[in-house]
Amino acid sequence: AVFICLHWMRCLPKHNPVDGFIGIGSSAILTRDLIRLAATNDNTVLLLGETGTGKEVAAQAIHNLSKRAAAKMVSVNMAALNESLAAADLFGANKGAYTGAQSSRDGYFSEAQNSTLFLDEIGNTPPPVQPMLLRVLENGEYRPLGATRDARSTARLITATDQDLYHTNFNHALVRRLESFIIRIPPLRSRREDIGLLINHLSKRADFAQVNLGLIPPGLISDMLNFDWPGNIRQLSNVLKRALLSLQMGEYPHLSNMVESPKNTPPASAELRKAQSNVTAPVVIAPPATSTESSHIERKKLRDLTEQD
Repeated sequence: AVFICLHWMRCLPKHNPVDGFIGIGSSAILTRDLIRLAATNDNTVLLLGETGTGKEVAAQAIHNLSKRAAAKMVSVNMAALNESLAAADLFGANKGAYTGAQSSRDGYFSEAQNSTLFLDEIGNTPPPVQPMLLRVLENGEYRPLGATRDARSTARLITATDQDLYHTNFNHALVRRLESFIIRIPPLRSRREDIGLLINHLSKRADFAQVNLGLIPPGLISDMLNFDWPGNIRQLSNVLKRALLSLQMGEYPHLSNMVESPKNTPPASAELRKAQSNVTAPVVIAPPATSTESSHIERKKLRDLTEQD
């Protein structure tokens, strides 16, 4: 079977490869251009996009294409930090700075010296830590917990979020610092022309190595091309893995069994069928009123009718 996804190109095809960021459509091409541009400088980058769109892939690509590529990028999920210890985790702490601090410890900013520090889920940064981040971005200085003097950071900062930082209680001055260079990662539903390529790319990963893609039913491929993918590429990868496992077990994979049904309101006809199936007696639908009849007609269930009716 051959599937054709029509797509209006907003730019000419271009050879601008970025490791891990796959796509042939204009959205993918333009996003790769921005990634490559961000890698030419040390500006703070804010990656915006829904969950599963590949924000960490973009961050790693910026680092790998930059002059800091020889050092390892340090990645931190801000949502996973313990709120009471977040400052120590990020900026380090001296011995005795807090209960349980038996020795001095370096923070992520120290670990990322001369490299890149990627702060994922930046919208989940604890409020007390946000002014500390703002200070680092303003002058490169921070003070480890319990220290008597400031330390200086040379880390390049890349942040990412799927939240709207502009209409929350997030520190607005910090947002202005983070938005020095913004890259919006497009959702998968806006780049359907890349789904086939992504399926082929994902299938070459080690956990799919023994599976023949030719076994995937054309009907499933069609459903995957038309699905909206609220979980984006991460969800596509998980569904592909489950589908290939089903095929290995001799089962036919149905997309509806592997994803949550869209929460759309069913049409009136479907609602009517549902109502009829849930009652013990049929509903009598009266014919339209004529010009000599009242415009209001009382509808009765069959069991309520009498001989006079």
